[in-house]
Amino acid sequence: RDLHSFPTRRSSDLLALALSVTFASGCEQPASADDYRDGQIELSDQGAFELSIFHAQGEPRVGTNTFYLRVSAPEDDAGTGRGVPNVDLQVAAATLDGSSFMDVPPQITYEGDGTYRVENLRFEAAGAWSVDFDLGFGSLNDHVSFEFMVEG
Repeated sequence: RDLHSFPTRRSSDLLALALSVTFASGCEQPASADDYRDGQIELSDQGAFELSIFHAQGEPRVGTNTFYLRVSAPEDDAGTGRGVPNVDLQVAAATLDGSSFMDVPPQITYEGDGTYRVENLRFEAAGAWSVDFDLGFGSLNDHVSFEFMVEG
């Protein structure tokens, strides 16, 4: 028998099986985030800045949060680069699955030595979040993301 002589149901079953194997093996799972780590350090996309993040109350929770963000020049491996003052910071946050986002911009205050207080950063739901910072310093523009879990 050739392939065309199989009953229609058999062909549709094979097609469904082939599609399910293709999707199961070829599609990426949604991104996940690690547990939050106070002092986590990320290098900006273009390598112009090194950023470290600290939570004022220990770890992020659903609701309003305050973070301290240190922006420094990536001068050495010890994380002790020179703090960068007067950075124009913009903040956005959303769950990694896109189901929730921060709808009110937080207040950002410069504290000194490259440290910025980011107040009223609001997480609407528990889960994996990305907090994105756009940085401007003179003609230099850069970006960094911190991804972590937010508890309920």
